[in-house]
Amino acid sequence: MKNKLDKTIELSAWIITSILLIKYVPKNRIREAHISFLFKQVITWLFGLLVVV
Repeated sequence: MKNKLDKTIELSAWIITSILLIKYVPKNRIREAHISFLFKQVITWLFGLLVVV
């Protein structure tokens, strides 16, 4: 049960982020916004690993 809830939360977060990216970022700056988002995700992932270990 918990695994299904986790997948649902993760999928909804990706969908919401994609919708907000399309709606609020100008068309000519989507690439830059996507790169900055992924860079932030890498930093968050690394700190998450440090917390778990």
